[in-house]
Amino acid sequence: MRLLSILTIGVLWTCQVIAAQKPSIPNVNLQVTVQQKENGIIATDWYHILHLQCFDGSCSLTSTSLNQCKESYTGNKVFYPKVERSSTVEGNLTVTSVRDGELEVHESDVLVKSTYLFSFEPTSNSIADNLTGFSGGFVKNSIIAEKVLTVEYIPLKKRFIEVKLDCSVLLPGLSEP
Repeated sequence: MRLLSILTIGVLWTCQVIAAQKPSIPNVNLQVTVQQKENGIIATDWYHILHLQCFDGSCSLTSTSLNQCKESYTGNKVFYPKVERSSTVEGNLTVTSVRDGELEVHESDVLVKSTYLFSFEPTSNSIADNLTGFSGGFVKNSIIAEKVLTVEYIPLKKRFIEVKLDCSVLLPGLSEP
């Protein structure tokens, strides 16, 4: 019985030491707009808005892609906003607190592995929302191009910026009778 008590205390102490070594994930609400850089060229016609939210240790990342212009059924150039989401709950997102004010984010699906580093101004009693730095990108095994693509994300440098898009947005509505 005494041996069992000693083992239990040892396991609890080890768990506390391991937990103390990992900084907890702070509550954050961080957004950044990025452009893709591939082979040294920044694609100025595509924009991706990344939105990282963490609360009580659970995180989600939403990516909204804009300005990917294609010809529509009317013959006009349009884009349809593409929204993708991943989360720690769903298991396709991991978030690690590297240090105070810095989160490393890994997102994965079948063909794409993304890594991001969000730097922000820490707060003590509220949700951190002041993004001060960003880097990241993805590696994709493109079946269509038959090669591995490596893309770096370049953040827009101002907190808010007006951007004129190259084409109209195609929005869903009700079906016509």
